Amino acid sequence: RARGALLRAAEGALRGGEGGAADGQGDAPAEAGGEPAFDDAFDRRLAAAGLDEDARRNFAALVDAQRQATGAVPTDRLLVVERCEDETGEWRVILHSPFGRRVHEPWALAVAERVRATLGFDCQASAADDGIIVRIPLTEAALPGAELFCFDPDELEAVVRESVATTALFAARFRECAARALLMAPAAPGRRAPLWQQRLRGGQILEAARREPGFPLIAEAARECLADVFDLPALREVMTAIAAGTVRMAEARTTVPSPFAAPLVFGYLGEHLYEGDLPHAERQASLLAVDPELLGELLGGGSVEDVLDPEVTAQVAAELQRTAPARRARGKEGLADLLRDLGPLTVEQVARRLVPPRAARLDAVSRETAEGATGGPARAGDAAAPEAPCPRSAPSSRLSGAFPSDAGAASCRGADGEAAGAPPDPAVRQAAFEAACATPGFAHALLRELEGERRAYPALIGGVERWAAAGDAWRLREALGVSAPDWALAQSAPLAAGAPGPAPAASPAVESPLDALVARFARTNVAFAEEDVAAALGLGPALVGEPLGRLAAAGRLTRLGRGRWVDSGVLGRL
Repeated sequence: RARGALLRAAEGALRGGEGGAADGQGDAPAEAGGEPAFDDAFDRRLAAAGLDEDARRNFAALVDAQRQATGAVPTDRLLVVERCEDETGEWRVILHSPFGRRVHEPWALAVAERVRATLGFDCQASAADDGIIVRIPLTEAALPGAELFCFDPDELEAVVRESVATTALFAARFRECAARALLMAPAAPGRRAPLWQQRLRGGQILEAARREPGFPLIAEAARECLADVFDLPALREVMTAIAAGTVRMAEARTTVPSPFAAPLVFGYLGEHLYEGDLPHAERQASLLAVDPELLGELLGGGSVEDVLDPEVTAQVAAELQRTAPARRARGKEGLADLLRDLGPLTVEQVARRLVPPRAARLDAVSRETAEGATGGPARAGDAAAPEAPCPRSAPSSRLSGAFPSDAGAASCRGADGEAAGAPPDPAVRQAAFEAACATPGFAHALLRELEGERRAYPALIGGVERWAAAGDAWRLREALGVSAPDWALAQSAPLAAGAPGPAPAASPAVESPLDALVARFARTNVAFAEEDVAAALGLGPALVGEPLGRLAAAGRLTRLGRGRWVDSGVLGRL
């Protein structure tokens, strides 16, 4: 407001030049003649503020040039809407306003939503301290003017609150909140991640957080945008003043941007030239907006899988299924998380996803040596632990269809056998241990420890013995008819009304048990067929068709064609 009051005083004190007093409607000035200059009182005021003679003369010339271009100077009582064509023939609608970026940013967000709702396209509104610039392509509709920026205060606030989560500002604020909450810790302690990696990781965390209703970091990021960055009370005052007539709107049409518009146009160019911090969910929407079945027809009978990079698909599959070396589980706690994330697994499948014991304890052994540890009884996590016999109830021929990514997994060798044939160089030996899988005996020993702690149990699914997390017992019994120990059912069954104790992690009231199992399979695999789901759950292919259809109707699955499906989040990642 202080800037607007200064410009109002400057326009009133301006003398000479080619312009005179403006009427606020874009008409030509009434007076002309002489070099523009301020009257003595305003000139002394500027001199007292520290402006020398050249600065005062340049200021007068700038105000005069703006008045010549638009017929009015934007002040705290008069806003100017300027319309001019760019080099491509499209229109720029520029609001000249002195109220600052904190008012203009939410205002521009509401304008963009209004254009999207009424004209059906993204106007790419951009805000700065000096105003708002909007790009309007050639349309059959009339070119909007001052009415584009006039809102009911309550309507404007509601639009801003609903739209703030789709902005780059929200993505940046969420990234800062995630960093403060220690969700953005770099992979290597003591090392700072580059900014571009922080943006990517922050976008991935935001994409995952959007699936959790009431996620606290999303609420905090929205609060920071609405309360700390935006000045909604000041914007409400401006809207009220426009409605009451105390702040007027003037319109002007120019052939080139006016002097006040030049910095706005330059900032607009820079913002969109380096635009790259959009939320990941918005980028994903642009991909999923294309119907995969229609895309298959356009590809001449192909499918979306034909346009995906096979190397990327294999990499994502290994990461989702935890067979990639960097994603394998370490020790007993990692194994418990693995069973919760992937669902029931055979001993051989668990072994493929475990770091071998010596690689897992490489650092621990070094610390024990430095501390002078003498060792103790052998445990399943120790390097020298004896291997328990691997159960033979799961023939390898039955495993190829259980998880599609297992068929492409690298062959695994035992940690001890890897060590025996490893080169003497310690760095090479460590790399060999990391690349190798654990033995089935080691995996079985860890599973037995979890069973002793009542955190996992063996279950017969489709005639194959697999190990399941205790939290899955109720869901497996209800969906597949799999028997489970009473202690596991007590942990996972939904609580009776008013019964004390924590609620289960995934409430069965939210979705049916079978839908939950199918959804978990989908989000931990890349493209799959109904037969793959059926083999993993020990069901017939006909029984999984309905759950797949329900998940697709809810937007959680995407049909790829050729009878194959993919989780919508996984497709966006691919």
